[in-house]
Amino acid sequence: MPFLAGLILLALSGRVEVVDQVYQIPAADWRYVDLGPMRRPVIIKAAFSVESGPPVRLMALTRSDLDRMSHGEPYSPLRALESQGGSVEQRIAQPVGEYAVALENRGSQPASVHLRILLDFGDQLSPERRLTVIAVSLAVFFGLVGFSAVRLLRVANGGILITSPKRTSFHEQSDR
Repeated sequence: MPFLAGLILLALSGRVEVVDQVYQIPAADWRYVDLGPMRRPVIIKAAFSVESGPPVRLMALTRSDLDRMSHGEPYSPLRALESQGGSVEQRIAQPVGEYAVALENRGSQPASVHLRILLDFGDQLSPERRLTVIAVSLAVFFGLVGFSAVRLLRVANGGILITSPKRTSFHEQSDR
């Protein structure tokens, strides 16, 4: 049974909500959410909506690019969107290092931004692998159901059950 439970757990998806809150971003400034190190493949899903103020730029980036950004050096976000609202998804297939999501207000007025970030760990299995997990799980399940059905039918029809032979004690053998 632990094998079957493991297969079922493999097929389930896992999501972690990192943040779901409103940030106040001063004019010509930025804020970020540190996602920390990623130890396995993940999809970073970030959605935002500007509640008041100018459009902002949402970026998914590595920690090293965030450090470059903080020092005014050139940086390259993994994914970016400048708007009044929207969402980005960034797949991190081979995680190396730390990651962050940043909101940048390039306007001359402060902005109030609602930000929601999810880490989705469930999309790691390819469709072929998912199909294999499901097929093996179903085969094990129906194999157990079939075996149980045959045993129950034999009992219900008064058939002979396969049992272990009767053991005789040492004293019974010496009496013969």
